[in-house]
Amino acid sequence: MVTVTHVIGLRGPGVIRRPDFLSISPELLDDVTDIAIAKDAYLVGQVHSHPGSWVDLSDLDKRSGIRAPGYLSVVAPHFASDPATPPGRCGFHVFNGARWRRLAWWERPWRVVITAGEVPLILVGESR
Repeated sequence: MVTVTHVIGLRGPGVIRRPDFLSISPELLDDVTDIAIAKDAYLVGQVHSHPGSWVDLSDLDKRSGIRAPGYLSVVAPHFASDPATPPGRCGFHVFNGARWRRLAWWERPWRVVITAGEVPLILVGESR
């Protein structure tokens, strides 16, 4: 089980986004690591989005995402345009050491706990 205590938003020139492509600079990831160390936390997963209501992982997500045992990849629908989207409308996927597997609706509440109240958003990177 993992507990989500913080969310880090990446921005600035260290993030390159295009359809079917995302690149994050090593320097920006180093900043994320520094924040995690300062907060006595660690990276448990990533959140990204897809168009429409599709919340499965794409083939590109499966090939190019971080592939560490237990790592989570959460997919928000509608390009994450609605901040009030409940976690139950997102796809939660876990890398089990050999492949990605989508968590069943009943697994998420005991595999991923979001701390009570609002989880703080920490922005990393220069604003454009």
